[in-house]
Amino acid sequence: MEGKHLAVPFSRFFCESFNRFRPFFHWLFDNARCNQPNGKSIRCKIAADIPAKSLTSQKKRIDMLDETTILPLLKDTENERTERTVSINATEKFGQAICAFANDIMNTGKPGYLFIGADNDGKPSGLFFTDELQKNLAGMRSEGNILPQPVMQVYKVTLPKGDIAVVEVQPSKLPPVRFRGRIWIRIGARKAIANEEEERILMERREFNTPGFESEPCLNATIEDLDLDLFHSTLLPAMVDEKEIKKDKRPIEVQLASLGLFYIPYNCPTNAGILLIGKNPTRFIPSASIQYVQFEGLTKGTKVLNEHLFKGNLLTELKNLDNFSEYALQRKRPQLVTALRDKTFIGYPYKATRELLMNICQHRAYNGSNSPAHVYEYADRLEFDNTGNLYGKARPENFPMETDYRNPLISGVMRALGFVNRFGMGIGLVADELKENGNPPAEYILSEPSSFKVIVRSADPLSEQIRTNSEVSKTDLSGSRTNERTNPNKSIEDRLIEIVRVNSTISKTALAHELGIGRTKLYELLATMTHRVRSTGGTRHVEWTVLED
Repeated sequence: MEGKHLAVPFSRFFCESFNRFRPFFHWLFDNARCNQPNGKSIRCKIAADIPAKSLTSQKKRIDMLDETTILPLLKDTENERTERTVSINATEKFGQAICAFANDIMNTGKPGYLFIGADNDGKPSGLFFTDELQKNLAGMRSEGNILPQPVMQVYKVTLPKGDIAVVEVQPSKLPPVRFRGRIWIRIGARKAIANEEEERILMERREFNTPGFESEPCLNATIEDLDLDLFHSTLLPAMVDEKEIKKDKRPIEVQLASLGLFYIPYNCPTNAGILLIGKNPTRFIPSASIQYVQFEGLTKGTKVLNEHLFKGNLLTELKNLDNFSEYALQRKRPQLVTALRDKTFIGYPYKATRELLMNICQHRAYNGSNSPAHVYEYADRLEFDNTGNLYGKARPENFPMETDYRNPLISGVMRALGFVNRFGMGIGLVADELKENGNPPAEYILSEPSSFKVIVRSADPLSEQIRTNSEVSKTDLSGSRTNERTNPNKSIEDRLIEIVRVNSTISKTALAHELGIGRTKLYELLATMTHRVRSTGGTRHVEWTVLED
């Protein structure tokens, strides 16, 4: 019997003592390492396994109003964060109040409270809080009249003179919030419909609160999906001072998070982390690739000569794109000027194509499509097609004088690694390089709302000949096939002259094929045309000179 009598007081004493020292236990729980092999506290480990919604609801439950904390708010009739009503059926009034609290026009960052069961003076009306009332109030969140859906809780506080139904509304991260299509806000202790300027303020706050795609957590990925060796060897030294790196003893997750590559609350990389140092970025972000295709002719309907897909992380592919621009896209071609001297033509200058490829990586809307960015090379031009048109302050009317950055984190890393030199200078650099090389100015196609397209024409005279004669000759992939239907009476000699004018390096085998004759017949034909055309070189590598020109 004595044990039973002692058990009740002891249990009460234990619970009261625990509640009294609850903050201390939370502090101890947060800071104790508990011999965790990865250096994390137990609470961090648990938090990584509990959905964010559960953690949020636990935190909100600790902060709920009680009999002591509700009284000052009920009596403060001039408080812009409170509203009172004795009606239990005024759903229109409830919706307007919830919408206004969610918009938090004063940007207090604190919740608003709708008190049901209290008069204008804050005195309880004798309300009895029922399950039906709770369901009706909670249902207002998801019935579709308040958009975006607010974060709110419904609970009761029991006072001596009756219950108070409390609707606690958190400020929205995605304002403006609308109730039945209208934006309600609090102006002091009353509600009002937002004017244009107030709506603009809320929209700007939404843009500020909403992280860009690169900063969002990549929920399906883990730290195992990041190339940490690449992070330590390349990215970290470029972004952080060497002395600071030596002093930094923090866990790897914290180091990654400090550079925006890891999202600690969800224990996963950010999209920027996957794009920059991910082992397989396209597994999580399908559009994280660039497709290069070389066509032999002037359209996509011609033969594909070469194709490559750049699909690795940016730290790897930026180097590959740099080399690709220098050694593949320049299209250097020597051409005889005299018998003893030749001249090298460069179709596309290295620095210009490199800058355009870097812009694809820097300014891309990676969440805008599942399709890769495209680089198409035709016989006379390059086309760069990127998802995502001008961003932010940049508009067609002020382009290229105004610049803005869709991916500031990725842009900063590229700047630190030396892949971009100065922000906002890329378009000018492209223009200068093209002009110096003899290319026409780049053509920027800004009419498509979801893509940014650039066309660069080749500076090689051969490409110009192909483009000029395309309507007449209907060139195929090498730009050398004549249209016999439009020239039915042209002699075989004239056709030969026209072909070698367009393509002065066509092989004799290909020339015979174009004329529809055998090689023996071609040699006989050439023997009769020595006064009109001359060839130097062998069978495959030939340089043709039209003597008539």
